[in-house]
Amino acid sequence: MESNWLDMVRTETERLTRRFAPTDLDPDAPAPDPAMLAKAMGIHVFTRRDISGAYRTSRDGCHLILLPPFDRPQRRAYAIAHELGEIHLPSVPDFLPPEAGESLGPEMQIDRAVYQDRVHQAAVWFAMFLLVPECAALADFDPHASELAMLKGRFPHASHEVLAVRVAQRTDSRVTVTDNGRLSRRSNFGAWTAFGAHWHPTERCVHDRVATSGQTCRLADRGVQVAGFPFFEPDVQRIILISHFDEAYQEEE
Repeated sequence: MESNWLDMVRTETERLTRRFAPTDLDPDAPAPDPAMLAKAMGIHVFTRRDISGAYRTSRDGCHLILLPPFDRPQRRAYAIAHELGEIHLPSVPDFLPPEAGESLGPEMQIDRAVYQDRVHQAAVWFAMFLLVPECAALADFDPHASELAMLKGRFPHASHEVLAVRVAQRTDSRVTVTDNGRLSRRSNFGAWTAFGAHWHPTERCVHDRVATSGQTCRLADRGVQVAGFPFFEPDVQRIILISHFDEAYQEEE
C-alpha cells in the first residue's frame, strides 16, 4: 500500500483515538482497547458460538461486530480493530482510489473487487496503528538489542506478531513466523504477503538455534541482521524472526 494511503490510515486512527479515547493520549499510557473504542463509537460487539470468523453488519442504523469465541484476547482485539477500520475508513473523503471508481460497463465487478481489497488492506493497517500507535517506546525499540516482549506493557492488546510487524515497518525489515517449526506467515518490509520457501541462511541458523535452546538469539552475517524470539506454549512453539537486510543484499534480491 502506498505511503500516502498509510499516512491517511494512520491519521484517521489517531483522529479517532483523540476523539473517543482522549485519556489514552498520555505518551506513557497503554494503547487504547479496541473494544472500549468501539463502545465509545456506539458500535456493539457480540460473541456468537455459531460463527467461525469476525464480520460486521448493521441493524436499525447501528453497526454491529460479531465475533467467534476467540481463545486469545489479542486475537479478539485485532478482530475488533480490523472491523472498526472496515466500518470507518470508507466514510473518509477520497477513500475510494481512482482505479476503483464506479463504472457503467462490464468492469464494475472488477472495480468492486479492487475497492473491497483496498478496504481490507487499509483496515489491516488501521488495526496495526490502533494496537501499536506511534510513540517513543516504538521509535526507540531495537529488536537487535531488546526483547520483543518488553513492548507488551505499552501495547497490551497487540499480539507479538503485530508488535513485530510494526517494529519491522519502521526499520524496513522482514518478519517470519513459524509454528511448531513450520513457516506460517511472513511480512516483507511492513505488510503481510504470500511467502515462498526461501530462507536466508542466517535466518535459518537463528531459527534453529531458537528452536533448540528456547532462548532469544541474534546474529549478523551475510548481509542480514536477524533477531529470533521464542514464544512457546503447551500447544504451539512459535518463533518470530525480525530480519534487516543491508542495501546491497536487497539489490541482489
